[in-house]
Amino acid sequence: MDSTGFDTWTRRRFGLGGAAAALVGLAGLHSADAKKKKKKKNKKKKQAKPDATGHLVRSTKAALDNCIADATGSIQLFKENGVEKMVVNVDGLPAHTEFDVFVIENPDSPFGFSWYQGDLKTGKNGSGSQTFIGRFNDETFVLDPGDVAHKTLHVGVWFNSPVDAQSAGCSADVTPFNGSQNAGIQALKSVPVNGQGPLAQLS
Repeated sequence: MDSTGFDTWTRRRFGLGGAAAALVGLAGLHSADAKKKKKKKNKKKKQAKPDATGHLVRSTKAALDNCIADATGSIQLFKENGVEKMVVNVDGLPAHTEFDVFVIENPDSPFGFSWYQGDLKTGKNGSGSQTFIGRFNDETFVLDPGDVAHKTLHVGVWFNSPVDAQSAGCSADVTPFNGSQNAGIQALKSVPVNGQGPLAQLS
């Protein structure tokens, strides 16, 4: 239907004059444009597909303590301009609890060289997510005083407090895995991919 037909139909349908009918028609066009713009905006908001992924499972210590049985998580790795973005997602942990995220040499104790990335806090359902920007690829390493490179390709998540760990049914062991070196036990560890830490997937 062309604009003339539309105006005629609008006047007959709503008993409107020409000017009013034109306004109704314009309102309809504006509404359609707004919907299109909203659709495009929502499309842009969708996160890009990760370049690599990994899994987090309950730590060996937590399994021995028979606690946080439903704890799980995932790692999403994205290539950026000169750096990488690592998104750590967790689920099945105690609600409203703080955790500390590290990249580590070994997924289990002894963890070897470990690099503190930052904090992650769970919400009311025991899930949480945090994004870190840095070097998270097959060249991620730490040099010891003897200039020996130690690859830190795994990810570990620790209770920020021994009290929080104990409240979750875990042991109250004190570990150095937070900024004050008085954290709780390891809660989650990364699963090897092709025999290496998940960060090794990106080159």
